[in-house]
Amino acid sequence: MKKVTRNHYKEMFAILMMVSMSLAMTPVAAFAQTETGQITVKAVDPQGAVVPGAAVSVKSTTWRV
Repeated sequence: MKKVTRNHYKEMFAILMMVSMSLAMTPVAAFAQTETGQITVKAVDPQGAVVPGAAVSVKSTTWRV
């Protein structure tokens, strides 16, 4: 059986500290999932003219909101 030296413990501690610091510096947001989007609407009448001030409503068919 190989004898464990004090130097071996120092190396293991250094490796453990590097891994710990790397994980601590990883942004938490990297693990989060965000869903963002953008909807652009151009309301036009049957002749193709823009309808100013038109109201638009959007409904999610997946989440029913």
